[in-house]
Amino acid sequence: MKIFKHLGSLRITFILLLVLAAVSILGTVIIQGQNTAFYFKNYGTVFAKGFLFINADNLYDGWFYQSILFLLGINLLICTINSFNLVLLKNKKKLALFFIHFSILLIFTGSIVSKVLKYSEHMTLLPGQTIELEKVKAKIIFNQFDIEYYPQMKQPKAYTSKITLLENNVNVQEYQIKVNHPFKYKGYAFYQSSFEVLADLDMSISHMGHEIWVGRWKQGQLLALPGSSDFKLEITHFIPDADIDKNGSITMRSYELGNAALLITMYKDEHPVATEWVFMDPKINNMIAQEIKVFDFKIKRLDVFYATIIQVIKDPGLIFVWTGFLMLFSGMVVFLFQKNNIRGV
Repeated sequence: MKIFKHLGSLRITFILLLVLAAVSILGTVIIQGQNTAFYFKNYGTVFAKGFLFINADNLYDGWFYQSILFLLGINLLICTINSFNLVLLKNKKKLALFFIHFSILLIFTGSIVSKVLKYSEHMTLLPGQTIELEKVKAKIIFNQFDIEYYPQMKQPKAYTSKITLLENNVNVQEYQIKVNHPFKYKGYAFYQSSFEVLADLDMSISHMGHEIWVGRWKQGQLLALPGSSDFKLEITHFIPDADIDKNGSITMRSYELGNAALLITMYKDEHPVATEWVFMDPKINNMIAQEIKVFDFKIKRLDVFYATIIQVIKDPGLIFVWTGFLMLFSGMVVFLFQKNNIRGV
């Protein structure tokens, strides 16, 4: 029992917090996410071996940092158990201190649960596509994307995804997911993360002065050219309104349709062999330098359509964290209130 009490002492809590702070500082000083050679080159053999041993290249997800958090959690748990006494229920000040201890433990537990069990994924959806929620036997259908621009600025002001919730293939609810206004359902949260502007165009393709293909081409579709089963084209990037600087770099000016540009990738036997920028304005195509020019592309008509990007999050640790913060706030209010009463007496 003495060992049990020592493990829950405030001295150990203080030491663990100091170690945690020191290691956290180390994580901000050491550059994260580099390869092994980087650390040997920049920090020397001895320090590099030490850093890699404690996973300092990815410190906050490494075993050393997580072990400190685990020990701190055990310490807080034992400290909370040691401090619990039925007598404290009659003493509001001690009860408030117990609430504060227990709330920190709950927040800590919630962070661990989130670390282990949190689900988060960004999904790019076209109208008619769905998000399957197999665990709750439901699905979300993406119906329509709407966007509003600032006047004269050509920059997005607001954008919305219209969805339908189905339970057992029966329509239950229609909802609009807006930025900072997620749709929540049975522990899942659906956030409007971003969107993507895609191209839908009429195009002709020529080779050595002869037209070899003409038709409608939609971004996301691989185009197989006539007479070749192993040679395909794909629109890998689309800029609705492009800007070209003096160095020839191509960047996006706005999301509205203007000086449109396509990056077309050519594949042979499913391996990329060449890329080429194609502009709506044919004069620009002759002005920019290309690595290789296999085909002549001519855009006859171009429309845009939108894909929405939805972030799906399910975080079972959130309930622990919010409960912990509520208990922490309540405990601090009671403690300060009792302290002021004692001074008044």
